[in-house]
Amino acid sequence: MIRLSTVSALVFLSILHFFSFSGEGAPLPLEKLEELFRNVAPAQWGEHVSGTAGRIAAEGKEVALTFDDGPHPVATPAVLQVLDDLNVRATFFLVGERVEQMPALVREIVAAGHGIGVHGYRHRPQVLLWPRHVYEDIYRGLAVVGEVTGLYPRHFRPPYGIVTGVGLRAVRRLGGETWLWTADGRDWRPRATAQGIAGRVLRQTRGGGVILLHDSDAYGSTGSWRQVLGALPTVVQGLRARGLHIRPLCDKQVICLS
Repeated sequence: MIRLSTVSALVFLSILHFFSFSGEGAPLPLEKLEELFRNVAPAQWGEHVSGTAGRIAAEGKEVALTFDDGPHPVATPAVLQVLDDLNVRATFFLVGERVEQMPALVREIVAAGHGIGVHGYRHRPQVLLWPRHVYEDIYRGLAVVGEVTGLYPRHFRPPYGIVTGVGLRAVRRLGGETWLWTADGRDWRPRATAQGIAGRVLRQTRGGGVILLHDSDAYGSTGSWRQVLGALPTVVQGLRARGLHIRPLCDKQVICLS
C-alpha cells in the first residue's frame, strides 16, 4: 500500500493544483511547487502505484539502469563514455524540448546501443497541467523523440515521478507504458556524493529492479551529474558482484528498443 504520508502529500498537491489554476488570480510560483514535488515520491514508488511499471521482473538476475532529464551537452557524453568503459547498456528518458536542441547527441545514445524513453516534452509535473495539456505534452515528447531517432519509444516516465490518471490513460492510448523505479540514487540533491549515491542504489536494488539516476543537472543541483560519474563504477561493480546483470528496459516481447 502507499504510505499515508505519500497519500497526504498527493492530496495536498492536488489542492495546490486546483488553487494554482482556478479563479482570476495568478498561479502559484512554479519553482516553489516543484521543490515540494521532489520530496513526494519515495524510493520504492515504482512498486506501489497502480497502472505503472516499476520492475522488469518480480525477481531474477537482471536490473535496468535508467537516466532522466537529458540530453545534456556535457553530462550525457560523459555518462555515455563511463557506460561504454563499463560495458553497460542503459535506458535514457529524454525531455522533448532538449531533444530538439541536441538531436545529434540523442542519435549517439541510440547508436551506442542504449534504450530510450520519454520524460515529457517539457519537464513539468502533470498535476500542474490541464488534462488536455498533459496529453499534448506526452504526445509531443513521443513525436519529437521518434522523429529524431526513427524509433517509437514505448517507455514513458513522468517528471518527478508524479503520475495522474490522465497521464496514465494518455500513455496507454499512445501505445506506451509508464515506468517509475525501485531504486533512487537521489543524485540531484546539492549535498549528494558519489559514495552516498552508490550506497543508496546498492541498498535498494534487487533482482528485477529499476534504478533511477540523472545524466543532467537541468532540473537539479548544478553539477550534480559529476557525482553520478563517480558513483557509476561502484554501482556496476557492486551489482555484478551480486550476480546481477544490467540491461536496458525492453518491451514485453523482450526486444530491446535500442
